[in-house]
Amino acid sequence: AFKGPTGEIEHYPYSISYQVAAPSTTISATAMNVFYIGIPNPVDIAASGVAKDKVSASISNGSITKSGEGWMVNVKTPGKATISVSAEVDGARKTMGSMDFRVKKIPTPVPEIGGKSSGAIRRSSLSAQAGIVAKMENFEFEVNVKVKSYTFSYTRADGISTDINVTGNRFSSDVKRILGKLSPGAKVTFEKIMVTMPGGEERRLSPIVFKLT
Repeated sequence: AFKGPTGEIEHYPYSISYQVAAPSTTISATAMNVFYIGIPNPVDIAASGVAKDKVSASISNGSITKSGEGWMVNVKTPGKATISVSAEVDGARKTMGSMDFRVKKIPTPVPEIGGKSSGAIRRSSLSAQAGIVAKMENFEFEVNVKVKSYTFSYTRADGISTDINVTGNRFSSDVKRILGKLSPGAKVTFEKIMVTMPGGEERRLSPIVFKLT
């Protein structure tokens, strides 16, 4: 609207449509570019120019749910998972894009006793430990892996050996009693170490072998 030559206000209605950029979507794993089975995987999802409460997502392998300002993914099988994103734009649901992610099993932990998994150890130092710990090495997520059972084997200096089966991760009374009697030079082995991974999967870890000093 503007004032014309006669002094009157003249109106020239018009309409125009434009788009600043093509519809796009951003999907990124907040920890890494891979999803692990058995644990919740945090994900950030954003669609350009769309409010977060208007964005929806689905996944081809497992489930994806809203969690606070982000999303949480739980995957089922190794291979690939595709996240597809849609959004409500001008009252209509539109596809905004998709992205593929790798799906892997959680790495197998390393068993340790007193921070060691092999070599020479003082009998007093070994006897003072509570039990076996399953340690996740170079893994970005906080994962709690429980030792379900193990077999304690020992060989005395005279060559006689015995096996003791133990439930749980702690040293049983029999294990503690034997450790207290063994002489320097004896070899002890913690083998058949079974752990329960997140999601319920059971795995067998490598043995721990010590020579007492």
